[in-house]
Amino acid sequence: MNNEKEFLSFVQEAGLIWGPSPEIYGGLAGFYTYGPLGKLLKNKVEKSIRKTFNQNQIREIESPTILPNEVWKASGHLDTFQDRTIKCSKCEAVFRADKLIEETNDISADTFNDKQILKFIKDKKIKCPTCKKDFENKLNYQNLMMSTQVAGQPVSLRPETATGTYLPFVRLNSYFRKKIPFGVFQIGKAYRNEISPRQNVIRGREFTQAELQIFLLGA
Repeated sequence: MNNEKEFLSFVQEAGLIWGPSPEIYGGLAGFYTYGPLGKLLKNKVEKSIRKTFNQNQIREIESPTILPNEVWKASGHLDTFQDRTIKCSKCEAVFRADKLIEETNDISADTFNDKQILKFIKDKKIKCPTCKKDFENKLNYQNLMMSTQVAGQPVSLRPETATGTYLPFVRLNSYFRKKIPFGVFQIGKAYRNEISPRQNVIRGREFTQAELQIFLLGA
């Protein structure tokens, strides 16, 4: 724990990453500011990705970060992009159930069903990290999409860049003169309504993502 605190202190003092932001208002968990050195490093990583992809004739596009909910309904995100949560019986703090198991027992709980998760937490006597009390014996589900409205229309912030790359396929196919296969990538912001963001930017609610899509002919 001391090593982790020392590392986070170094990251902040060196001008790499500050937050949670905005610090002068107490900060909002999952959101961070890249300082001068951090932004410089981030730019270099993005530049390296662009150089590698462009050298292989893979082209970059930039799509909107907000899309109408009909898009996310069609992709399945509105109905299935969710995590299982568990609440403390005393302080009512909410945690992502599978990550709680993984962080306290160093095992993967992705494949656990609801009953297995609840049984594991009970058998291993996993307590609330905040107040050290027991959890409720039930799970809830939280959708990870961040939603808002545009001119009264329900929309959501993208949780990944891939969907926005698929949408203009007709335009892309025409641009590449209908010569499949071709590759397209995006580097940009994505957003996820993480239940209990921790580990600095590793599990943030706003992050930069790079994704490559290669379009192939079906069998």
